[in-house]
Amino acid sequence: MIPTGAEDDERITHHRAERAGDGFVTLERHVNISQVLSEVEFGSVLLLDSLTALMQNEMFRGDFVDYDAHRRVMPQLERLIYGSANIVIVSDFIFADAERYDAVTERYRECLAALDRRAAECCDVVLEVASAQIIIHKGDLQEVKL
Repeated sequence: MIPTGAEDDERITHHRAERAGDGFVTLERHVNISQVLSEVEFGSVLLLDSLTALMQNEMFRGDFVDYDAHRRVMPQLERLIYGSANIVIVSDFIFADAERYDAVTERYRECLAALDRRAAECCDVVLEVASAQIIIHKGDLQEVKL
């Protein structure tokens, strides 16, 4: 995510601390995610954390709102998925409530849903993890090393 204040900075610091010592190399890319392919060895495991933040970064650019940002992000996401040997994509589930939001927020949710669906189509295994429960939506859990 693009940090916008102390709370965001603290969140980023916390995420990095959680991964410290686990052999992760962190590459911060707020937009244009497929560029990381030129910076990592093929065969590396990539973690895109998160598709939710990426959509926000691409859609809300300063005072400009790009209502079709997902159309620009989709081919980049596909290049990242197909250009990597292994990738884990995190996306927040923000679709369960029945509340109607303003038009901009609803459009953001639609764009994120489109990216989520395309990522699921491209990936071999799709899992939902919530409250320590794993739901397999696609593929075989044995293919995943947790």
